[in-house]
Amino acid sequence: MKDQARIYWTTIEDIEHKLSKENRTYMSKVKGYMLLSSLFHDADEVMVEHLYNMYLDVFEGQKNGLSAEEFLGDNPKAMADELLKNLPPLTVKKALDLSLMVGGIFLAFQFLAEFAGSGQIGLNMMSILGFMSLALAFPILFFLLIKQVIYQTKKWKIWGTYLLFGLLFVTALAINTWITNHLSSILLPRIWSILLALIIVVVTTIYRKEDLVKCIFLPVFLLYFLSGLLQVYLAFQGISGDFWNKWLPVGVMLLGFVLFWIGSIVLLLAKRKK
Repeated sequence: MKDQARIYWTTIEDIEHKLSKENRTYMSKVKGYMLLSSLFHDADEVMVEHLYNMYLDVFEGQKNGLSAEEFLGDNPKAMADELLKNLPPLTVKKALDLSLMVGGIFLAFQFLAEFAGSGQIGLNMMSILGFMSLALAFPILFFLLIKQVIYQTKKWKIWGTYLLFGLLFVTALAINTWITNHLSSILLPRIWSILLALIIVVVTTIYRKEDLVKCIFLPVFLLYFLSGLLQVYLAFQGISGDFWNKWLPVGVMLLGFVLFWIGSIVLLLAKRKK
């Protein structure tokens, strides 16, 4: 079935290049909405087959002088919901896998942020449990928010939605950072901190071909890793001061957030052009 799904995707991509700009824009929204909606169902192959048939129909309609809107209607959201409503719900295993992945990303940010600021990583079980708990809620919240903006025409609502999620994400990181700083942690020796940070960067690099990793995670992780190595070097050399131990780490944190948002915007614009 996976091989068949791969054939479907190849055909969809081929048809996309043959569609008019208007039809391609229409179908890209349909595809995006259905992909996000399918994350709450356990029937990826069925969803891909639905998309495949829709693209074939739209392409045939285009040959006969019909636009996608004329062929599929002016309310594609309702049509997509109708197709997806009978699909089986998301399984517990798939939900847990997604949550663990998001929790791992959160922890990677947390560990590397600590490493960037002091050259050491602290293990705080309450903070780790907090991240994993947030990981259960954030994927659902994120996909629900993104679903709402696909067919949103008011730009201020679109950017407001992205800003809202960003603020929630930063707030979650801030809360866990506060927990880490105010509750006892197991401070790893510098050599083990370097090793853990290096493992995170290496694992991220393995997936560098993924757009999300290449545009967002890898630049930030590399910045934090290099900053952490600098902090380790400064500690060994006995170099200290407000600039090195306070303002430089703060600047690195801010630069990391800037890179995160720049990468997000670049990825978003790239997806919209496709």
